[in-house]
Amino acid sequence: TVIGDGISGRIDDVFIGRYLYGGGTPSPDYVVMIDVSGSMSSDDRIGQAKAAALTMIDAMPNGSSMAIITFDHQIEQVQAFTTDREVLKGVANAIAPLGATSYSAPVTKMIELITDRPAPGGYVGVLISDGLPNSGVPTDADLAQVVALGAKINTVGFGTSILSGSTYELQRIAQNTGGAFYPAPSGA
Repeated sequence: TVIGDGISGRIDDVFIGRYLYGGGTPSPDYVVMIDVSGSMSSDDRIGQAKAAALTMIDAMPNGSSMAIITFDHQIEQVQAFTTDREVLKGVANAIAPLGATSYSAPVTKMIELITDRPAPGGYVGVLISDGLPNSGVPTDADLAQVVALGAKINTVGFGTSILSGSTYELQRIAQNTGGAFYPAPSGA
């Protein structure tokens, strides 16, 4: 299973396989959106999200850059695009759970980050959450704008709430942008 073109490793139950780039196709740049809402404190979901982010950082292809957005009901932190893995790891290791969950906030911020920023390989967003938004979801127009900017969003759902079917919005975001949804309920 692939989460983010070019990224390889293991996140929870989900293996992240590496795409082979042929014909000089440039690697995409990545925007990692990490849910730091209060519900992420259950079942060590925040620990799983940190581990997922660190896996993606370590596996980021040479020539790619990554931005990190942390969010609850609003944007909490933004690390601008960088190729510096140590800076990215510092951001990932510092995340802690806070308030409510809005999926519209990180998607809107992703749009802001990639607008007027050329990336020959396009963009891959990876939204990591427990599937429990309670403070806003992106509109279809927002998701269409992501696609128009040459991006897609893959979503990863952590925790047992994924088993109870709270995945509609994560699946909708992925489907409407040409990405994929990956459930990772166990944290094993």
